[in-house]
Amino acid sequence: MNISRRQFIKASAAAATAAAIGVSVPKRSYAEGDVDKWVKGACRFCGTGCGVYVGVKDGKVVSIKGNPKAKTNFGFLCVKGFLAYKVMNHPDRLKYPMIRQADGKFKRASWDEALDYVASKFKYFHEKYGKDAVAYYGSGQCLTEESYTFNKLWKGGFGSNMVEGNPRLCMASAVGGYITTFGSDEPVGSYADIEQANCIFLVGSNTSECHPIIFRRIMRRKLDNPNVKVIVCEPRKTNTAKIADLWLPVDPGTDLAVFHSMAREIIKNNWIDRTFIDQNTRVTDGKETYTFEKYAEFVEQFDPESVEKITRCPAENIRKAAEWFANSGATMTLWTMGLNQRTRGVWANNLIHNLHLITGNICKPGADSFSLTGQPNACGGVRETGSLAHLLPGTKPVTNDKWRAHVEKEWGIAPGTIDPKPGFHTMKMFDSLGGEDDPNKPIKAMLTSTTNPAQSLPNLNKYVKGMKDAFLVVIDIFPTRTTQLADVVLPAAFIYEKGGVFGCSERRSQLTEKCVEPPFEAKPDIWIAAQIAKRMGLEKLIP
Repeated sequence: MNISRRQFIKASAAAATAAAIGVSVPKRSYAEGDVDKWVKGACRFCGTGCGVYVGVKDGKVVSIKGNPKAKTNFGFLCVKGFLAYKVMNHPDRLKYPMIRQADGKFKRASWDEALDYVASKFKYFHEKYGKDAVAYYGSGQCLTEESYTFNKLWKGGFGSNMVEGNPRLCMASAVGGYITTFGSDEPVGSYADIEQANCIFLVGSNTSECHPIIFRRIMRRKLDNPNVKVIVCEPRKTNTAKIADLWLPVDPGTDLAVFHSMAREIIKNNWIDRTFIDQNTRVTDGKETYTFEKYAEFVEQFDPESVEKITRCPAENIRKAAEWFANSGATMTLWTMGLNQRTRGVWANNLIHNLHLITGNICKPGADSFSLTGQPNACGGVRETGSLAHLLPGTKPVTNDKWRAHVEKEWGIAPGTIDPKPGFHTMKMFDSLGGEDDPNKPIKAMLTSTTNPAQSLPNLNKYVKGMKDAFLVVIDIFPTRTTQLADVVLPAAFIYEKGGVFGCSERRSQLTEKCVEPPFEAKPDIWIAAQIAKRMGLEKLIP
């Protein structure tokens, strides 16, 4: 066998990882000559945004490999990215439109039948209950063009801001943190800061399993530069925490006290960047502006010993974390859902940003306060296109007269079409969803795309009845708990069966070209949106 020791070790490790999760390693037989073509695209599994090449043979996707020129992953992929194509030919794929009958059973329908039915029901609810009676709930899994088109249809066509998406559940805290701290959404840096950072602070992120390619870059930075410090703030000793130089084992929900305590230690030891603070920051609670000394006075109460009693995180670890964070020369913090998904998530984000601002660890190589998205297109597809109840494209607020007028002009619609009042956020939207016999539920119909709220909503039992009683249209590629409640199910095309753009955590937008035709009668979401628009007399808005 012509194989080196290094190749053997790498192959064995890959096989062990694949076996542990019940899949096989992609066959090496799909080399350059074993496929008809390689099509450039992006991985759609997580928010990293890895560049890929999709291998097509006999009209089917048979392999995926990393794009060595991609600046996100440099040709590397995790096992999830390698095997994402396997779902495309799964026998459980939704094959054709279905309409629920009076007996509760689904019946196969043609696309014309299904779309005519959906459009007629939407018209009925609009005429009887008003423009906000029909809601759209999208996803960070949709292509940018798809989210934009549905957002345009609702806000520009229906005049309704009842537009939401599942990033509200995962990324709203990060958005709120960025806007209230910096005045603008999304990180200011990029993944390239990892290779420049001297201290990497991971918070609420099991990066090794959830963002493996990002973790690889962190590990490569650590291996190349052993003096680089890795700090992990995490209740569990995950595989990520095991590689840390310093672990902050906080009790769940108490890490805000740790961040305040780190700020106290930084200020007490004069590890702050006073010039940066004076030139670039101000201290405010949203109502009044205070001096930096007032902020220092506030965090004084969070001494490490007192915080240890609250968090069970050793005081000496807090002091060491503060020292490394402030004095490394370039500190990068990365976090994800462990920090975001809580009632105080915006505050938690604010406190991370505060640490960067008081030390001047922002807007320079290797220094960044960086939120990692979980979904592939939560940033580019939902946040940037304004596909949330309070936003317009470009993350501009619907309450702003100037930006509403600008968007109305660009869309070619009459002034005043876009409602200045934000729609309902996700939880209020589902709480307001119900049947015609319930006067307390103003939303009577909903279209969901590429998401499964009947599985993923918090406190789910509160909202199942509303989804069941309302007129529910579901676009997806597989049967889900949400399709079980639907009145109409529309089969969708998978990413490599259509073409479009995905964003990622570092604000990079990447084109994925269409590789193969969708199976059976599946259609792209953007085609579905255009067909609904046509049937509702809005074909000029959505051609």
